[in-house]
Amino acid sequence: MPLDKDYYQILHVHPSAKPEVIRAAYKRLSRKYHPDINKSPDATRRMQEINEAYEILNNPQKRAEYDRRKGHPSPETEVERQARERQQKLATLYERGVQLSSQNKWAEAIAVFDELLGLDPAYRDAPAKRQAAQRALEKRQRAAKLAQLYSEAMENFRAERWQLAIDAFKEIQRLDPDDPYMAHLLRDAKRQNRLANLYADAEKYMRLEAWRDAIIRFESILSQSPNYRDVAERLKQAQRQQWMADLSDQATKYVQQKRFAEAEKIREQIRQVRDSDVLPPVPPQPKPASPPVASSSMRPTWQTEAGIVAILVLLVIGFVLIMSGLTPTQAPTPVPLPTATVALVLSTSAQAAVTTRIADKDGMIMVYVPAGEFLMGSTDLDSMALDGEKPQHLVYLDAFWIDRTEVTNAQYNKCVSAEACSASSYADDSRFNGDDQPVVGMDWNDAQVYCQWAERQLPTEAQWEKAARGTSGQLYPWGNQPASCEYAVMNDGSGNSCGKGDAAWPVGSKPRGVSLYGALDMAGNVWEWVADWYDDRYYANSPSQNPQGPSSGRLRVMRGASLDNNSVCARAACRYNRTPVDRSSNFGFRCVDIGPG
Repeated sequence: MPLDKDYYQILHVHPSAKPEVIRAAYKRLSRKYHPDINKSPDATRRMQEINEAYEILNNPQKRAEYDRRKGHPSPETEVERQARERQQKLATLYERGVQLSSQNKWAEAIAVFDELLGLDPAYRDAPAKRQAAQRALEKRQRAAKLAQLYSEAMENFRAERWQLAIDAFKEIQRLDPDDPYMAHLLRDAKRQNRLANLYADAEKYMRLEAWRDAIIRFESILSQSPNYRDVAERLKQAQRQQWMADLSDQATKYVQQKRFAEAEKIREQIRQVRDSDVLPPVPPQPKPASPPVASSSMRPTWQTEAGIVAILVLLVIGFVLIMSGLTPTQAPTPVPLPTATVALVLSTSAQAAVTTRIADKDGMIMVYVPAGEFLMGSTDLDSMALDGEKPQHLVYLDAFWIDRTEVTNAQYNKCVSAEACSASSYADDSRFNGDDQPVVGMDWNDAQVYCQWAERQLPTEAQWEKAARGTSGQLYPWGNQPASCEYAVMNDGSGNSCGKGDAAWPVGSKPRGVSLYGALDMAGNVWEWVADWYDDRYYANSPSQNPQGPSSGRLRVMRGASLDNNSVCARAACRYNRTPVDRSSNFGFRCVDIGPG
């Protein structure tokens, strides 16, 4: 073994080079100086030296002997290399953690220290620095949380969303109990919430023409806040209406006693009350008239009897016109439905004339829902109602079209073929992939993508509910008959899917469950995604026109129940929620399109 040559220099590597580095250097130099490639005069000589060097350095025994005779230090062992690299990594992580802490990047510093302590739990003072970073991060997060809560609380306070403001102020007090300003704001919000609730109750009784109940609440508001909204004027209106009702009752008694002169005086008083702010004193209750003595001279002739009947008819018509504030030539003004309690309809709802059209993209039959108001949510009269469905409230919606059924596999596959949609999670499962079955296994984003491709959109929660129950607040799409497998694919006690397993039925399988506007399967079969974020307190402050749901959230609303639900969720007002990425074999959807018929 010649010692006059430096084999490391020939291969252009360091004496501590690893075997793989030596092999890589040999390959590189072989390609460069191979005689078939390099035609320079010394290529052959260089190639011989390269081969000779590689033969020595690639053999561990020969290399060790060569290094010993040349006086090179022994190559670093694998264990020594790993120890050295570990110490370098620990030092680097420590310095990085300290640097991030100095920049107040606490979360990043904590992540670096966690990695460092995972390698060496006792490295220098890393545990103490990690704890300091954690405390600083928690302090900053607490400050940010307080700032966010304060911003939300004040926004709700200014917007008069009192309950939301109260909840935020309470959370601020929990995080910072020493802030006296929050206590003041919380007291004020609670007071305003009480007044707002009293006002809402009073307005409800005004709509129900329960004048005395309205008066009690308006007077309570004025005793606490004399200048609250328009309470003084509304109290005067309620009092006027109560006076008119009392006068009308008294006049009716006079007419029944055939005391027509007194009845005519009451009629004149009603005109005065209606046309001015003057409230006359309560008139005395009429006493029953003494019965006439029966004699032939006092018996009315048929002409007299006819005259009395005519007078009675005229008086009744007159009272009706006066109470409604109309002349005989005026048309009555529609009165909006009450926002609170609605009597349950006991018969099946009559179906409106159904208007349909066919969507261009997927061939879906759509039904028309006209513009107007409807009752949304549930009242306390519904024993099955959940808190998130209350209070029942009046909502106005613009006209729209809604898919008659859930989107089917056949329709969804058109979107997949157009490469606009991803395949269903159950596309290859014969239990769920029938052409006429609703497409299932879709999360909220999948449903939204399809509706956009079809040039439509997911329905809002309000649109879905109106299409399901109509305008009168009926319990189910078909009316108020108890839910059963006669109307919906559900579990009515016979088992899931009406006792036929866990797969959805073809759409439209229960035509007796059709809604007022012609929509099918609005109860049972599969849950349906709608556009809104879920908030169980949203109804308390939701807009009265075209509500779009909360601006943000963690859960999305689902409607309509599925094949494994009972009558509770088959109700049109029932609300369900899941995260937008949840999928299931009983999750489907339908779309809407905005526009007139």
